[in-house]
Amino acid sequence: MVFVIDSDEMLHPEDKEHLRTAAGIFADQDIVLQILKINRIGNLRNDPMLADRMFRVKYGFTWKYRVHEQVVNGNSNTLMCARAVGIRLLHDGYDSDVIGDYSFKIKRNVDLLRKEIKDRSIEPQVYFF
Repeated sequence: MVFVIDSDEMLHPEDKEHLRTAAGIFADQDIVLQILKINRIGNLRNDPMLADRMFRVKYGFTWKYRVHEQVVNGNSNTLMCARAVGIRLLHDGYDSDVIGDYSFKIKRNVDLLRKEIKDRSIEPQVYFF
């Protein structure tokens, strides 16, 4: 089972064993597991949002896009099923106390999105980002 985590995220310390348990329970299922992502900005936390972060490559799932990455099913004939699990990721990628000057991150993302548009110009989703 693949577990995807960004460099500006951290697995909640209490959820280490939950990660192993979920991977074991869903190991042989054609499913994507959704993790609760919690954005941290200073001492504030927003409501968790679901993020597709665990999947099995053998079922055709793969990671796509350079920015706002998403799990997609490489087998276009199969619907992608997802299930939320109570595992938490803490995300501090918007916290100026952690990342400092946010303009670097914006410039990096714009450069990556321009490359994405060049490579995937027929996909409307890349223009949305």
